[in-house]
Amino acid sequence: MRTDLLGQLLCPHCGGPLSASRPSSSPGNEIEFGILACGCSEYPIIGGIPIIKAAGRINVMQQTTDSVLQIGPDVRDLIALLRAGQNEKALLSLLVIPGRFVGKLLALADCVPTKVKGGIQTLANRLWSKEQHKARGFLVDAEGEATARDLLAFYYLGSPQSWLYNHFTYLFAQPRHLAGLSLASLFPTSGKPILDLACGFGHTMHYWCTSHPGQRVIGVDRNFFQLYVAKKRIAPGGDFICSEADDKLPFVSRSFSGVFCSDAFHYFLGRWQSVEEMKRLVEAGGLIVLSRFGNRLIEPREGYELTVDGYLRLFDGIPTRMVSEEGLLQAYLKKSGPPFAEQPAMTHLTSQKWLYLLASENRALFRDHPEFETWPHAAGRLRLNPLYHEIHKDSDGNITVEFQFPSKWYEFENLACTQYMPATALVSKEVLNTIASGTWSEDLESLLRRCVIVGMPERYY
Repeated sequence: MRTDLLGQLLCPHCGGPLSASRPSSSPGNEIEFGILACGCSEYPIIGGIPIIKAAGRINVMQQTTDSVLQIGPDVRDLIALLRAGQNEKALLSLLVIPGRFVGKLLALADCVPTKVKGGIQTLANRLWSKEQHKARGFLVDAEGEATARDLLAFYYLGSPQSWLYNHFTYLFAQPRHLAGLSLASLFPTSGKPILDLACGFGHTMHYWCTSHPGQRVIGVDRNFFQLYVAKKRIAPGGDFICSEADDKLPFVSRSFSGVFCSDAFHYFLGRWQSVEEMKRLVEAGGLIVLSRFGNRLIEPREGYELTVDGYLRLFDGIPTRMVSEEGLLQAYLKKSGPPFAEQPAMTHLTSQKWLYLLASENRALFRDHPEFETWPHAAGRLRLNPLYHEIHKDSDGNITVEFQFPSKWYEFENLACTQYMPATALVSKEVLNTIASGTWSEDLESLLRRCVIVGMPERYY
């Protein structure tokens, strides 16, 4: 956590300013470990990430706000570890998901009488510490050699949410990501920071940090592990806060140029509260973007979806544009920005599953935006899309690659990518040399257009 972030933070419970105590700093005015305090509460800083939660556990959530997948450490225990100087133990307790048996013990300890609670908790913590010790070598080594993909595999493969490994690993060319990048291209609008609400692993933050060097971007998510990987591997130029996204947010009013929330809003329980917070935080003329949320009229339903009217009602009094994923994607594939000159008919929107919304008092945004100078999905280090696998290499060094879905579920969710990703493609030696030298060519442009080549963080895989 950069020390100058303190001026933007406030306690979500009392509204008071926060100050850092017991800081363990690293170069560049970063606080790696410490405690934030105000007049009413204390909040831990672990691995450079403030956790703005005054009490309770830092659980692993199963998408929706009220669905806990795995029990995590209690925030009071984390503060006690920091006070005792056990910084690494505090970090490991957030990065290593407790095994099934340990998780059941922790859950049991939370609901039994006090006289037996301590014994159960002691046993659970002892077993959990052993699990953390086993993973310590990998996680410490992750500072050096492990890629983002390695960390994703460590966290998800073998867990009840193993399908999320494919979702996050192969996100960079998904239809939802391209449509989201179309809207992300409208930021920044001023010198103030961008807030990425429910930022996950920071894939969109990677775009901003790479395409707008020096632009401050702050990501908020309740999943600590996702933020840790985002900070260390995917968007290291960003700032990150571990906090609930659909509750009171720990920021000063009017402190952001805009708020972006991707593929998450329909999982929030506190949707009205969330929108009110977005309105509070953006400066005059700033923009609020909800990227990909579900229409409850279309099956299958996910989370707590609303109707089109229900979403629009949350933004009464603010000029809006709502468009479908299909409309944004088709414009994007032509290298065009968002088509916002006209509001699509309600009959069209109510027939679409995935929707996108922009709200702003700045009416200059409501136009058909021009062609991108460069593809937003080319931000970062250009590499072969990991959905493609080499099947042949000739004597001249040209390679033929083949597209493969990593799973049936991934195919179901992302079938639209077959509209632009070819079944096979030739990647010439000249293109490979072009990528290595940082130059451009028509062949490279063609492969980018079809997402055979995409931009990624430096240490993604």
